[in-house]
Amino acid sequence: MPTLDDLAPVGPAVDGPGAWLPGVVLHLALVGPQLGRRDLFGDEAYSLAATHSLWQTWQRTGGTMALYYGLLRPWAAVSADPRWLRLPSALAMAAALAVLARLVARHHGASLGRWAGLVAAASWLPVRQSLNARSYGLVALLVAMAWSALDRVLDRGPAERTARPTACFAAATVLLPLAHGLAVVQVAALAVAVAWARPPARRAGPLLLACAASLGVGLALYVAGGKDVGVSLAPFGARAALGFVRALVNPSLKLAPTLALLTAWGAWRCVRGPAATSAQRFRQVALVLWGPVAAVAVLGVNLFRPAQQAQYAMGSALALPALLVVGVAGLGRPARAPVHRMPPILGAALLLTVLAVVQPVLPERRRPGRAPRPWWPRTGVRATASCSSPPMPAWPSKANWPAGPSRGCATSGPGARSARSTASPRHRPPTSRPAPPPPPACGW
Repeated sequence: MPTLDDLAPVGPAVDGPGAWLPGVVLHLALVGPQLGRRDLFGDEAYSLAATHSLWQTWQRTGGTMALYYGLLRPWAAVSADPRWLRLPSALAMAAALAVLARLVARHHGASLGRWAGLVAAASWLPVRQSLNARSYGLVALLVAMAWSALDRVLDRGPAERTARPTACFAAATVLLPLAHGLAVVQVAALAVAVAWARPPARRAGPLLLACAASLGVGLALYVAGGKDVGVSLAPFGARAALGFVRALVNPSLKLAPTLALLTAWGAWRCVRGPAATSAQRFRQVALVLWGPVAAVAVLGVNLFRPAQQAQYAMGSALALPALLVVGVAGLGRPARAPVHRMPPILGAALLLTVLAVVQPVLPERRRPGRAPRPWWPRTGVRATASCSSPPMPAWPSKANWPAGPSRGCATSGPGARSARSTASPRHRPPTSRPAPPPPPACGW
């Protein structure tokens, strides 16, 4: 019986730029021109305000997104322009796509790795979060690094050294809760993957120790005040769960069921693969635990702590397109039949379908005298006034904000000042228009 190593040999075609570069280029081409086409919304203003008072932010949020705020502080010191503030999110997401493409190429061949990177690069949630100055791009990168490093550790022979990939795994795993609290779901999935692979004790010990340390950090942040941040006031129900799934799979009601079935078929093909070694057992469940299992776990949190935000499952959003590519490439073949090439016609059709749905997420430029349109797609999830969801588009335009980069552009949060108090009369909103509503409460 052929093994996964026979189907996806490690070599220049797998680790070379041909497998990961197309997805990175496509993603940057989609989000790069759009970084400055809208003003900072509420949560992005919180990010900017937090950079001015890190210690106060830590005290009031229990360390939520502390790693992102710490990295953003020197970056925001250069400029407070929306393009500049959102650029780290776009670059981190592009790096996560590169790591994903290389991982899928090692598992299923360079062809499927390349198409997985392209489809993930054009998927709705990664594109949307690349346009936000929040920590979700950083979460996606750390999660991808942890899964890739774990694959490297388990793929090494008994006589090969694993110090470097083990250190990379430990660093990415321990830092995950500091990037976002619900990223601990991915840490639990990584621990399950290690247990399923059953590596030798001398390799499993450091891996499980890193997972335990990460869960300990997450628990400490939760007790310190993170439990009070990001809770939605809206009740959890079937409609909210459907919106959560649509945001992860596809916002279109017509396409989401079909793509979900293809993703499930791809997951079944992975699970039915050979399992003779630790590396093969890991590759059976890696994408499944990384994607749908972790996403369902985040959705389950809503049963006792409503949040209803699909971006909280951003760590799973990259593995789902990879499973979708595996499922499409395996159409018409038995579950155990090896597949390591995507037919170009099927790959192009899938990519165009995903691009057609992502297109509405790209914001428009505002025209004078014309009411702004929502920047999320009409077919997408309805935004709610919660901590991690953009408010309805009633914010003033850039012309009505204080001139120059200052703290005045953040209307709430630690270290923020009122935009009206810092604006000169020339920059204040016209008296004929009603004042914009206050931003939603964020647990502070």
